Amino acid sequence: MDLFAIKVTAASVAMVLVILQGLIMLHLYGKGRIFNLRAETLSTWHRRQGDFLVVLFLLVAYHCVTKAEVDWGNWRSVTHAVFGTVTVTAVLAKLLMVQAFPRTMKYVTAVGLTLFIAALGATGTTVSWYLYMWLVQGIRPIY
Repeated sequence: MDLFAIKVTAASVAMVLVILQGLIMLHLYGKGRIFNLRAETLSTWHRRQGDFLVVLFLLVAYHCVTKAEVDWGNWRSVTHAVFGTVTVTAVLAKLLMVQAFPRTMKYVTAVGLTLFIAALGATGTTVSWYLYMWLVQGIRPIY
């Protein structure tokens, strides 16, 4: 398995977990009864899964920065780079809010929503493109 396939696999896992994070937060904010678990359990689940996602995002981002380059003439590549940059920035902002600056917690919903959208954009521009190229076009992308 090459590095590109590992990156796409990690991005696929991240995409599923990001959607799950969003569903957990909808439940915790009272926008729907999705899970049959207590709020404390869901909150812990959200935090631990978020910890895993931070590590996963940073590993994939490291791979993108060190092994790939942005093709400024390709809208998908540029969009992916922008979403990836916003994702890593929002991850760091949310970590700082939760861990170091508790007075900023009034903005955690906005930062979390930004993170959710950016993470779906970053993973979507990789996963959907890869699957389209591989399954529809018959071309397996590599570096």
